[in-house]
Amino acid sequence: EVEEYSMKELLLLEKESSGMYFSGHLIDDYTEHLEALELDSISEIIESASDESNGTEGGCKYADNSQVKIAGIITAKKTKTLKNGDVMAFITLEDRLSEIEVIVFAKQYAKYSSEFAEDSAVIIDGRISEEEGENPKIILSKLSELLNNSAYKGANVKAQSTPVSEKTADGSAKIYI
Repeated sequence: EVEEYSMKELLLLEKESSGMYFSGHLIDDYTEHLEALELDSISEIIESASDESNGTEGGCKYADNSQVKIAGIITAKKTKTLKNGDVMAFITLEDRLSEIEVIVFAKQYAKYSSEFAEDSAVIIDGRISEEEGENPKIILSKLSELLNNSAYKGANVKAQSTPVSEKTADGSAKIYI
């Protein structure tokens, strides 16, 4: 008797064998946290860049150097060692509809290197970098973990029962973030 694959294993096998998911998407396990965030859409960022190159600009929300916040699954990572020995990375981040390259310079790579495993779900704050004739890229400023549905429910319940601030004995206030 053979045990059935977990949904994650099944999705990874589908992607490996055919290049696409059929039974769902890896990001489906993170929907509750995603819905609570105000995120930019990867496909809209890419579409905006192609509109600009076609001359249909008109107050573009996603211009070069615009700040964005995106979330998705890391599907690929390439590292590069610089002349001074520092390491930087190029990661591919995928949501349900599209993917984008994220450039991680050495300082951020050193800070977040443990977070860049393939198939990790992350939230990325950064800015758009556009080069003529290429898809836009994101230059990473900040990275945080995306919580799966069960972890997010637990964190949400815990956050609701934790006071935001409290008075100390000397009359000052402690604020919890």
